[in-house]
Amino acid sequence: MLAASLAADSFRTADDAADLTFNQLLGINNQGVIAGYFGSGAQGHPNVGYLLAPGGYRSENFPGSVQTQVTGLNDQGVTVGFWSGMNTASQSNDNFGFYAINGQGFHSVSYPAAGNASPPVNQLLGVSDHDIAVGFYSDAKGSNHGYEYSIGDGTFEPVTDPATRAPASPRLGSARNPSG
Repeated sequence: MLAASLAADSFRTADDAADLTFNQLLGINNQGVIAGYFGSGAQGHPNVGYLLAPGGYRSENFPGSVQTQVTGLNDQGVTVGFWSGMNTASQSNDNFGFYAINGQGFHSVSYPAAGNASPPVNQLLGVSDHDIAVGFYSDAKGSNHGYEYSIGDGTFEPVTDPATRAPASPRLGSARNPSG
């Protein structure tokens, strides 16, 4: 049975002709739309976000950013990822999470914590059909911390390893980001 299933699968290359050196596909929804980016992120070779639908590529980049990675999408037209205002030789660039709805209405998202890494590291990596995004941020000590972000009400919830979790903390509220 497994052999028959594998025989029915097919593969195709989905490289973007704009950059044949680096292309990463990171998410797919039930309509077959794929989230990704091309560009290695090296200085002068920034990440450029896109969606790949049956009709072809559609650029999707956070407005005013130097680099964008689209990392996830759902079936309702919500995409998530992260963006940077930098493209340095060290590749130690700031980055901030974002979500967009139908390729418009981009909103920057950063977990409201003190003692963040410098430059800041904050990324959204996936989103459910209930508009709950997941991501992480890095603190000044280099530790990563997972979180959920509710797109509908703009609140954050920390996500920790249950084996190390302290007693339940209240949900973290956040005013909507002024840039969003």
